[in-house]
Amino acid sequence: SSAPGELPEFRARSTRSASPAGRGASGIDWPGPVTHQDAIRARRAALEQARQESLQKALASKGGSQSREEEIASLEQQLSSGRCSAAAAVGLKKRLQSLKAAILREERAAAAAA
Repeated sequence: SSAPGELPEFRARSTRSASPAGRGASGIDWPGPVTHQDAIRARRAALEQARQESLQKALASKGGSQSREEEIASLEQQLSSGRCSAAAAVGLKKRLQSLKAAILREERAAAAAA
């Protein structure tokens, strides 16, 4: 218990201190974000975790329904149709090249193993 007029121990520390050396110096374990920077880090971590979970959920629901050859044909068809934006076309071309490179790597590995 603290005397009248004294701040309790948990309030003695400034919440505005941004220096890492100043944090935790009182030996008190703070459960939540203390500084503005900590709050930003916590929010970014939560957003990144939500993004990762969403990505995993999307990949799981996709289920790899297409083979590489089918996906390549689909990408080539989308590019040839001309109905996508320039930015989307860049992404489609990049995905197409990565699929073709993976197939080539597998062929070379199989040839080297044989």
